[in-house]
Amino acid sequence: MAAQKPFWKNPWFLAGFYGILFLAVIRPFMRNVPDPPPVLGTVSAPELKRANGQLTGTEYFGDRLTIIGFFTADCDEACETRLGVLMDLQRELDYALGDPESIRITLVETAPVTPPDQLHAFAKNRSLHTERWDWLTGTEEHVDLLLKQLDLIGPPPIPNTENGEERKKSPLLESVFLVDLEGGVRGRYSGDSEGLAEVFHRSRHVLFTEKH
Repeated sequence: MAAQKPFWKNPWFLAGFYGILFLAVIRPFMRNVPDPPPVLGTVSAPELKRANGQLTGTEYFGDRLTIIGFFTADCDEACETRLGVLMDLQRELDYALGDPESIRITLVETAPVTPPDQLHAFAKNRSLHTERWDWLTGTEEHVDLLLKQLDLIGPPPIPNTENGEERKKSPLLESVFLVDLEGGVRGRYSGDSEGLAEVFHRSRHVLFTEKH
């Protein structure tokens, strides 16, 4: 009786093994990553002050993808909800990207102007990020300049799947904006859980394009 070949010499085993290996090698090249959202406009670097007292520079957007939202020191219920959803977004991005430095969340105070040390207290009292998030405040002139630039931006040109109509702008101060490294605004999204879920996916598409 002929000796039985070891299983690893069986042609069927070898075919299966090399087939799995081949699929593992080519899988990254088969991944279909949607195109990033188009640039809908540009915004200049804000001349504002951080919670630590430092001024923002002219290259503010040049180091990482930025998600911009707004708040006031007398934060109402809608504002509190938006900040909570942003915290959820931050956790999801950290888990998905594994690189917390690739995206920055920036919160701009619209009114009234709060001293930097009070901004820090505002965030800390709500268990929000005080170091990783940029809490910005400034003169009415500089804040209004940023608001006017962003208010020109409409929503991404994607039809509403329910009625085929273009989505309307969400109110400016309830919106969240995605800004790339060139200051290009990649979308205006509602600050609720649905809008920030879209920011989650769109930001990853922009990052993928910038890295490749």
